[in-house]
Amino acid sequence: LADLQRVTDEEAYRHWQEYRDEFIRPQPPAEADGPPTEATEEEPYATFSEARDDVMEKLRQEKARVEALRIARDLIVRLNRPWRQLEAAADDAAIPQGVDLAEDYTQDVEMMQARYPGAVTYGRTLLADAQELSAHPQIGRTHWPIPGAWPFPFAQAALLVEGLEAADSEDPAVERLTRRLYETCPEPFLDQEGNAYVFRTVAIRPHEPPASWEEIRDRLADDVRRRRAYDRAGELAEALAEAARTDEQGLAAAFQEENDLKQELGDTAFSEPEPFARNRLSMFGGPPMLVPNWIPDIGMDAALIEQSFAVADETVPQADRTFVHAQPERGRWIVAEVHELLPVTTEEFDQQRELAFDYTRTIMNLEFLANWFDSDQIRSRVGWRDIEPETDGEQEPDEESIALEDDNADTTG
Repeated sequence: LADLQRVTDEEAYRHWQEYRDEFIRPQPPAEADGPPTEATEEEPYATFSEARDDVMEKLRQEKARVEALRIARDLIVRLNRPWRQLEAAADDAAIPQGVDLAEDYTQDVEMMQARYPGAVTYGRTLLADAQELSAHPQIGRTHWPIPGAWPFPFAQAALLVEGLEAADSEDPAVERLTRRLYETCPEPFLDQEGNAYVFRTVAIRPHEPPASWEEIRDRLADDVRRRRAYDRAGELAEALAEAARTDEQGLAAAFQEENDLKQELGDTAFSEPEPFARNRLSMFGGPPMLVPNWIPDIGMDAALIEQSFAVADETVPQADRTFVHAQPERGRWIVAEVHELLPVTTEEFDQQRELAFDYTRTIMNLEFLANWFDSDQIRSRVGWRDIEPETDGEQEPDEESIALEDDNADTTG
């Protein structure tokens, strides 16, 4: 979709003026036979002409994300039209006629492919549980970005179908996404690259226990090993945290002294992420809202972020700023050491201020246009006055006289 987006030079120039520090000159390529060149300090482009291609590409990508979301929502409306017609007719049929056929999807895909060449594809999975769906290389990491809340994962949404236990919940998000078999999910799901996904569930098999434990012997053995490993990792994490609290040099020194643990986990196990905020501003598909942030090198974990900011308070002793955090869903433990709580910088404030200003300006423009084209406002501006028929005190004309008047009007007209 990015190749289909149009970006004017004026639009690109305005964007570059506001965010010119984001567009950095590329590093010179190293010579194959020469000595390795040292990396120079990152430097923004000096002129718009130099940065033009990069700015154009960024804006095309941003517009493509918005366009992908619009197309996905359009598809959802089209595919769910039979369901709305069924509800309007109060039909007792279980499903609308024809929606259980694959052609119901492929026809719309073919139509969209003709309109957006190469941008729309169709796929289908076999029966899978939530764990298998999460491991899917393409759709496993997609989610529904709920404004002001944690994103809803596709692997969970795919099972929100009437007839499965997963659909029984009072969660508003679950209520919104729960649907019938063959009914398209009412919300598009997104991945980190900005691709949008429209899906429906066409077959279900309710959870049931195996006939005998021999059927799942290998899985049981694997579960036992994983549970033991997880418990053992927790013990090692607690020991490492205790060593970090008693060591004046902190967590880094304690990890370096644990040779066996370091050799087992590798150097990548220890990470010093860049400073991060508790929340981030999201403007995707709606008004700006604060949503839970993620930690560089770690990922999204709202509980870990809250605990980190809780111990970052100046009143908390340094020894208590090292803690152990469990991530059972990922089968791992994290030993964290919080250094300090940093204030917001002027650069960060100015960036958020620009976002807020752009959003406010857009809302004010929309309100102005809606008000300007309002029918009552148009009448007020042009001095419109309705002409009332003068019927008081006069006899109502009969049909014959009306016909004569119409005839005369036509003749003289």
